Amino acid sequence: MDRVAAIVPAAGQGKRMGLEGNKLFLSLLDKPVLAHTLAILQDCDLLDEVVVVAAIDEVSVIRDQIVNRYKFSKVSQIVQGGKERQDSVRAGLAVLDDSCKWVVVHDGARPLLLSSELVKIIKKAQSLGNVIAAVPVKDTIKQINAQGRVETTLLRDSLWAVQTPQVFSYAKLQEAHMKAHAEGFAGTDDASLMEWMGFPVYVVNGNYDNLKITTMDDVDVACAILKRRETICE
Repeated sequence: MDRVAAIVPAAGQGKRMGLEGNKLFLSLLDKPVLAHTLAILQDCDLLDEVVVVAAIDEVSVIRDQIVNRYKFSKVSQIVQGGKERQDSVRAGLAVLDDSCKWVVVHDGARPLLLSSELVKIIKKAQSLGNVIAAVPVKDTIKQINAQGRVETTLLRDSLWAVQTPQVFSYAKLQEAHMKAHAEGFAGTDDASLMEWMGFPVYVVNGNYDNLKITTMDDVDVACAILKRRETICE
C-alpha cells in the first residue's frame, strides 16, 4: 500500500476574529478546534502519519494539551512553521521521508471535514493524481477595479470555492515547494504551486459544511453543525 501522510498547518492566529492567540485553541463543544480536525485524520485508515506545523511558542502546548491529551497516535511530529503558510507546509514536507507516496494538506482550522470525504479524495488522488476538494460557488461573483467599480460578472458555472484537504504526489509537491522557495514564488494555496509548475490538478466535490474557522460567526455555525450531526447519530 502507498504510504500517505498528512500535513496540518496549525500556526494561524485569530486577528480577524479579534483574538490575540491561536484560533485553533477555541472550544467547539468543549473540545479545541484543532482536536476536532486531528480526530478526523486519526480515524482515517488510509492515513499513516500526521505532521502538525505550529508556531514555535505553541509546539509544546499542542503536544501536551491536544496531541497527548486526546491520544492522537498518528501525529508523528510537531514542527516549527514559517512566516507564511507556504513556509509551514514546506517545513512539514521536510520531515517526511521518501517512503511517503501521497501528502494530504489539510487546514487545522477546518474541523468539520467528513471522514467519508477524506477517504474519497485520497482514493481519487491515487487514481487521478493531484486533487483538491472544492464546491461550486452559490453567489454571483463580480470582478471590480481599484475604485470599486464593477468591471465584469464572472460565469458562475466555471467557478469553484477551493477547500482542503488537498492531496498531491509527495515527490511533485516537494519539487514545487523547493522551486517556489528558490524563485520567490508565493501561491495562494498548494494547488497553485502545482499549477505554476504545470502539474495537472483535478477538483473533487467537497462539502459546504467543511468551512474554515475565520470569524466568530464561523464558530457559531460550526457548533450548530456539530450538534446537528450528534442529533442525526443518536
